[in-house]
Amino acid sequence: MCECLLIADDDPGVAELIRRYLLEHEESRTAHVTICRSMEEVWTFLRAGGKADLMFLDLVLPLDDPPLGAEDTIALIPKLLPFVPRVVVISGYMKYKEPALAAGATDFLSKLGDLDTPMSFFEKVAKYFREVSGPSKAEQCLVKLHDILHPDGPQKSQ
Repeated sequence: MCECLLIADDDPGVAELIRRYLLEHEESRTAHVTICRSMEEVWTFLRAGGKADLMFLDLVLPLDDPPLGAEDTIALIPKLLPFVPRVVVISGYMKYKEPALAAGATDFLSKLGDLDTPMSFFEKVAKYFREVSGPSKAEQCLVKLHDILHPDGPQKSQ
């Protein structure tokens, strides 16, 4: 189960959309969602003992003092990984995809959408969330029901 999802984005609208989407569609998988609007807030959260299994990280965080540009944020990814095992970068600046991945980001999701793939931004967000959360309660119940109905049959695994 994902104990905490961390969203770092200076745009409260984007962060809230991600939070609402996951709570609406993945409500049985998470206990807590934390939103930070700056890298300073992220470090304060982590230093205070905050835990996160997954982080969605915007590359440009202008609310920091001094403001963090994409290169600054990319340089911090290796320092985040001991605290957050999966950092998924979200940005509208595709030119930073390769540098972010090279720095250790799990993936790079474009806020602008990807016309070459049928999976939407939010479906990709949910995919990463499910990977760290494990099966939902409903999925766990279905597996148990299958095992009860077919005790000698092949096991269904998630």
